[in-house]
Amino acid sequence: MTLTILLGLQLLSLFIAGGRGSIVLFVVYILFFIFNKSKTKGSRWRIFLVLILTAIVLALLFTSQNTVIMKGINRALGFLDEQGINWKNTSGRGELYLRAIELIQERPWLGYGIFGYLERIDNPHNIVLELLLAGGIVLLAVSIILCILALRKHIRMIKIDPSFKLLAILVLYPVTHLMFSGTYLSSPMLWFYIGFMAAYK
Repeated sequence: MTLTILLGLQLLSLFIAGGRGSIVLFVVYILFFIFNKSKTKGSRWRIFLVLILTAIVLALLFTSQNTVIMKGINRALGFLDEQGINWKNTSGRGELYLRAIELIQERPWLGYGIFGYLERIDNPHNIVLELLLAGGIVLLAVSIILCILALRKHIRMIKIDPSFKLLAILVLYPVTHLMFSGTYLSSPMLWFYIGFMAAYK
């Protein structure tokens, strides 16, 4: 019950603050929560309660005349419209992504080096594009293979000790964040997860 209340309050606060990335992360966590609890016996009422609470909070937000809340909602959801993603309201991400793709097409296999691409473009704010710029398809392929190995190991760890699910909650944040902002080179939580998975036996 406490978790459910906190989730509702978190949704309210992220809408007031107008955080775009926060909303995406919230959705990712809700999906993770539902997937995780759906495998647990007797947890259907919790899933139902979370969904109902979320629906109520959303209804209250969207029918509210409070200018602070509405300003936050407009900013948080400004990148969405009836056509899908409105790239004009993504803080220049559309132009940045297009430029990154152009550079990747020029050197698709090996990229420009970990810091070499910074001479041609700012950080692309997307981990896939950043890996392609830094090391091309080779680096991206190696990264995908390492991710698969880490995921398989993590699943085995959870089967032995379910408390390792907490690590999944921790790593979901940087992975989601790096799809829209920042760089993997300065993501302490991501590197903590990588180091932990590499060291744990």
